[in-house]
Amino acid sequence: MTKTFYILISIFFLSCEINQNRKTPDKEPNILFIIADDMGKDALNGYAEGTIKPHTPHLDAIRKAGVNFTNFWTYPTCSPTRASMITGKYGYRTDVRWANQKLNENEVLLQKYIREYTDDSYATAVVGKWHISGYDTTINPETFGIDYYAGIFIGSVKDYYNWPLSEKGKQTISKEYTTKKFTDLAFNWINKQEKPWFMWLAYNAPHTPFHIPPAEMHSQGGLPPYN
Repeated sequence: MTKTFYILISIFFLSCEINQNRKTPDKEPNILFIIADDMGKDALNGYAEGTIKPHTPHLDAIRKAGVNFTNFWTYPTCSPTRASMITGKYGYRTDVRWANQKLNENEVLLQKYIREYTDDSYATAVVGKWHISGYDTTINPETFGIDYYAGIFIGSVKDYYNWPLSEKGKQTISKEYTTKKFTDLAFNWINKQEKPWFMWLAYNAPHTPFHIPPAEMHSQGGLPPYN
C-alpha cells in the first residue's frame, strides 16, 4: 500500500514567550495546512523515487523555498497518520492504528490547543477528508470543537464527480470534482474570517479511484484513462 505522504503548504509556528506559565504569541499568523492522500515521493519532483513526474510548479516553488524531509517515517494507511497529526500522539496512544478506527472524543485536537493558548484568537476549519471517526457519522470535526467542517466523512469516494458532501450536519450529493470543490469551500470560508484562522485542507486526491480531473485544473496535456 502506498504510504501516505503529507505536504505542509504553509504553516507558521507561533513565536511565544512564557509569562506566568501562559504562552502569549507575539503575532497570530494564519495557518494553512494541506494534506494529500496516499501520495508518495515517487509523484513529486525533488525526490529520486519514481520515473514519471507530474508538472507541479507551485509545489516545486514551495519545496525550493521551504524545508524538505528526506528521512521520515509514516503509517502505512491514512487514518492513524491523520489522528497523529491532529493530536500530536502516536497511533497506539490514540487507538487509531488502522483505517476506519475511531478517535476518542476526549482527545484535544491541535486546533483547539492553539486556540486555548492564544485566548481564543483563532477561527478553525477542516475541509475535505476526515476518516478518523470510524463508522460513527455522528462524530465529525465539529464534535471536537472545530468551528466549521465540510467534506467527506469516509476514506474515499466511488466517483470524483459524484460523491456525498457533509456540511453543517447535513449530507448532499456533489457533482463537482472533489479537489475543486474542497478548494472552493476552503477559499470561501477563509474569505469570511475576520480574525486569524487555521484551515486544515485535506484532499482525498490522489487516493483511488483515479479519475481524470477537469482539463482547466492541470497542464499535463491529454491524460489517458487509468488502466
